[in-house]
Amino acid sequence: MLISFLFVLGILLTVTQAHFFQPSYSCNKGYEPSRYNPRQCVDIDECASGRNPCQHFCVNSQGSFECSCKSGFVVSRQDNTKCVASGGSSCRPGYKPSVFDPDECEDIDECAIANGNCQDICTNSRGSYECSCRPGRIVSSSDPSRCVAVPSCNAGFRPSVDPR
Repeated sequence: MLISFLFVLGILLTVTQAHFFQPSYSCNKGYEPSRYNPRQCVDIDECASGRNPCQHFCVNSQGSFECSCKSGFVVSRQDNTKCVASGGSSCRPGYKPSVFDPDECEDIDECAIANGNCQDICTNSRGSYECSCRPGRIVSSSDPSRCVAVPSCNAGFRPSVDPR
């Protein structure tokens, strides 16, 4: 009985070792083990849905991939998965390329440059700015960067009276 127990235990250990302790195989970069034969390496399709690392277009190749861009854009020199406008910045109006990463955009503080051409007060916002006026003045209807005095009753104006 002890011999048959040891025999069965030996079979179980052999099966367990064969199942759980199979040697692992590694593949080169750009390849992964085949799901049908883990000892065979197959190309990873980096461009497949859910994996595409490119901003515009992705072309898969054996062990790698290459990004390309829409017309008017080129692949960034800093990050070959991003596209930047050819001939300049891809930033929207009110933004400029970042000094730390030219592929990223940062807000332009228009108020730091000649007060944004505002006569009185310049308030910067993300991608824009707004001119406003000191108390007693209002923004001109003909030029939103200029301020005009608020008409007062002391200047010969009378408030309108409802004749009803």
